[in-house]
Amino acid sequence: MFYFPLYVLFSLMITCSKCKQSKDKSEFYKGQRRCKACALQYQREWQSNNLTPDKAAEYRMRFAEKNPGYATAKKQEWEKKNPKRAQELYRHKLERNKERYRLKVEATGRKVGERPPKLTYHQRTQRSLANNPVRAAAIKIYKYAIRRGQLVRGPCAVCGTTEGIDGHHTDYTQPLNVVWLCKPHHREEHKRIRCEAA
Repeated sequence: MFYFPLYVLFSLMITCSKCKQSKDKSEFYKGQRRCKACALQYQREWQSNNLTPDKAAEYRMRFAEKNPGYATAKKQEWEKKNPKRAQELYRHKLERNKERYRLKVEATGRKVGERPPKLTYHQRTQRSLANNPVRAAAIKIYKYAIRRGQLVRGPCAVCGTTEGIDGHHTDYTQPLNVVWLCKPHHREEHKRIRCEAA
């Protein structure tokens, strides 16, 4: 007959510092003296007493900054494990936002499911200038100055070419203060500015 030593049995049991019950080692988190049930209860009490919605949002933002992509990876992992539930939640979200989406689409003058009309390059340019009146005025003054001969196109400041030269405005409030750039370098400069602003 095999005898199980008592000291081994007691070494597997730990007394919880909160509820004072002896429980198995698996009922405790590593390095904790509270059992899992008491730790969970304590955490919930602390959150209800101390955690305001603003603080919670701040903690989530801080965690997201320290762990970029963590939430997305966890969500994708959960969706793979629970495809039916994920699909159900997605449908519920669509139903919940259907009215808001319909109002948003109708505000543009379209019907739900109807694609917006594709704009030509000229239409996109006109829309952009209408949204930025200072830019529109600067471009108008700049083009008029070129026609009158006040401004003379120079070579590209980056590569030195003299073909397809544009005047790049660093400040639209000074329409005659331009940097001469070829079209590819002009596009690159605007792309760089957009990236810095984002």
